[in-house]
Amino acid sequence: ELRDRLQSIFAKINEAYKLLSNPAKRREYDQALRQEGGSAAGGVPEAPRKTPLKNPFMDNVLKAKRLYEGALAEMKKKNYASARQNLKIAQSLDPYNKKYPEMILKLEKMQTLERAEQYCRDAVEYESQGRHKEAAKLYREAMLLDSGNPLYYTRLARIVLDEDKNPEAAKKLLKKAFELGESG
Repeated sequence: ELRDRLQSIFAKINEAYKLLSNPAKRREYDQALRQEGGSAAGGVPEAPRKTPLKNPFMDNVLKAKRLYEGALAEMKKKNYASARQNLKIAQSLDPYNKKYPEMILKLEKMQTLERAEQYCRDAVEYESQGRHKEAAKLYREAMLLDSGNPLYYTRLARIVLDEDKNPEAAKKLLKKAFELGESG
């Protein structure tokens, strides 16, 4: 029974192909559709519907795009947790779009750089209070998170020179800061 149904479907497909691939017969078919209001004679399948069919994949792609746009807005407000959640959901809805994982990586880098900047601000505050060991520790933490910022090296060099009385270590830190400043 299934074989008979498949053969019948295949025969209709072949018939439709022969009809639609012949320019003269295609014009007749199109004209018949217009005259009959959408239904052609001869067992040929009906013309495509004018209303689009629901496409769950495209719905997901559109939802993912809206979530991505929402994530960008959240990133501007520095609401990183919400931005990350939107991007993760967008990635799950549209796993083939490479911009979502790329933006997640960019978000993580932004968070890391912001954390390094916060460590630096806290270290400056500690320095102003005379808490040099705590400040040095925070500058080192900032350097681990953002090894390309010469400011962290110069500030730590000052503490190492003034408080630890270690000119060689301070010199190495300043040399690194200078190299970073030259490359940036």
